Amino acid sequence: MEASWNIPMTDSSQVGEVRRIATALASSLLFNESDTGKVALVVTEIGNNILRHAERGEILIRSLHDGTGTGVEILGVDHGPGMSNVNLCLEDGYSTAGTTGIGLGGIRRLSGAFGIDSSKDRGTCVLSRVYRSHPAFSSSTPLSFDCGVVMVPHPHERVSGDGYFVHETFGICTAMIVDGLGHGPHAAEAAQKACRMMQEFGHEPLDDLIHNIDLALRGTRGAAIGIARILPEQRELRFIGVGNIAGSLIQPDGLSKSVMSYPGIVGHEMRKPKEMIYPWTENVTLVMHSDGLQNQWTASRYLQVLASEASLLAAALYRDLNRGRDDVTILVIKWRPTRSIVK
Repeated sequence: MEASWNIPMTDSSQVGEVRRIATALASSLLFNESDTGKVALVVTEIGNNILRHAERGEILIRSLHDGTGTGVEILGVDHGPGMSNVNLCLEDGYSTAGTTGIGLGGIRRLSGAFGIDSSKDRGTCVLSRVYRSHPAFSSSTPLSFDCGVVMVPHPHERVSGDGYFVHETFGICTAMIVDGLGHGPHAAEAAQKACRMMQEFGHEPLDDLIHNIDLALRGTRGAAIGIARILPEQRELRFIGVGNIAGSLIQPDGLSKSVMSYPGIVGHEMRKPKEMIYPWTENVTLVMHSDGLQNQWTASRYLQVLASEASLLAAALYRDLNRGRDDVTILVIKWRPTRSIVK
């Protein structure tokens, strides 16, 4: 799991707090002064925009290590009035609040990746990824998959009882979401133990992998777990799940197919689950989430954001469907459009 924070935006003092967190993260990732300054500008503008236009929202920050390089990902999420014309709002000098900030156009220029999802009935999500630019740290191994994550703890807990794991090797992507039973530190213990098992044994066949995680979670609260493995050359997705981890394979037109999990608790009461195989193409988007997100949602409402970065879709789902009374984790995996599956 990458380091991550979620900071509510309800008053101006929190803009300073989120700027300190973001710049400290950038420094820990060995950003130079110029790149750290970009992070500070972006997070300050996003925070101020939330307070000016929506009055409340939150900023989600995580470290990022992907095929582009090492970076800081910033997601601004609000339930405000939304933007009636996103393209107009991206123009330099445009402001509905009479301010002189860098604006959305400035955020876009400072970002290695950028996206907006805005709706008059749901609010706005803004995505910015700022990457470390020092040539000595540049990435030479582009990844085939774009992976977006939102992970937020229960409103009354400091740590999340959920966890996630994503790893790509030789063009094969293996991903897991784990939801420790309940919430708080004991749930987090189970989730973190499952993630450590994935780091060590994530290359194993899925049947063996979930069996070994089951053994490792004995003595903990146990967890719900969903593990997906995408094999593009075989044009298939393999999935094994126990408990209430939801998963959907979504086509560009919004048609979706759910993946199947077995009842039970990994580490306690688990009958042997069966690995399921589903067709995979380069146009499919995989969405997995814990039960902190409402399970009944319609993919066709998100057609525009489906075509954008994976993190923006994760943020939009979190904005609209977060239950607000549990840990919530959303993992979105897409094939990068610059790559092609070998036919």
